[in-house]
Amino acid sequence: MVSLLITLLLAWMMLHLHQQRHAIQVQKYRLDAIGAAVGEGIYVLDTEGRTLYVNKAVSHLTGYNEQKLYHENLHQLLHQHEENDLPLQQCPIVSKALKGITFEGDEQFKTRTGELLPVVVTSQPMIERGQITGVVTVFRDISDRKEAERKLKRLATTDSLTGLSNRRALLERLHEEQRLSKRLGHPSSLLMIDFDHFKQINDEYGHNVGDLVLQHFASLARSCLRETDSIGRLGGEEFAILLPGTDLEGAVQLAERLRHLLEQTPTETTDGPVPMTLSIGVTTLHASDTTSSELLSRADAALYQAKSGGRNRIEVRH
Repeated sequence: MVSLLITLLLAWMMLHLHQQRHAIQVQKYRLDAIGAAVGEGIYVLDTEGRTLYVNKAVSHLTGYNEQKLYHENLHQLLHQHEENDLPLQQCPIVSKALKGITFEGDEQFKTRTGELLPVVVTSQPMIERGQITGVVTVFRDISDRKEAERKLKRLATTDSLTGLSNRRALLERLHEEQRLSKRLGHPSSLLMIDFDHFKQINDEYGHNVGDLVLQHFASLARSCLRETDSIGRLGGEEFAILLPGTDLEGAVQLAERLRHLLEQTPTETTDGPVPMTLSIGVTTLHASDTTSSELLSRADAALYQAKSGGRNRIEVRH
């Protein structure tokens, strides 16, 4: 009788375990079906960061195989923090959910190849019997959206003819540099540039050739500048170059190099080479400047002086 009871008890336990495994397997099938339908990455972590569930989209989006995602620290594997050693409990994706708060925001996930994948993430607490037992995270690839945003930003800040910064973008950069220059105490300079007798080019050769001249200048100017320098088209044939960390002497040297380079390098067209010269006004940022307009006025006055003095020359306003 005792043996029979033990046998029956073992049979019941085996059946119960089988039913539990079956229920878990059914639940996983359901989650996989949902995950496949939405096409978004879904993973579930317990409160210690151990992986409880990963759908196939996670592997598809990140390139990691399912085994690696289950057996390694999934969150540390995927989430790219600016702080390299940010603990799991301090990461907003996890920490907010563990406090019962839904997290949603744009993040970057690392892929198997080391590339950064822009994603929008939503994390929610997993609650069982009134207790938070883990975190459910859903993420979606937003590469197309980010690329569209970059294109819109380029359109809003770039001169369509020359590919240089437009007036608005350059003035914003100038305003930013004025604040940095005051805070850090480094010198910075501004070049105001205008073509000599540009109207004659348009009248004689046509506006298409005039556009080629402006594009030619933009290409030459880029070759003379550092990555930290900023050049923009203010309008028509007028340009400005901001030189952070450059004093007046260095700015004049660059202006002369640019003036000489354009004078010696005419624009090649189907009608033959078209020579051009530049007049350039140079000034430096003053700690006493309260607005960008004061700096621009000095540079503009120096440019006017260069024009009045015979053109194809450089003038300075301190």
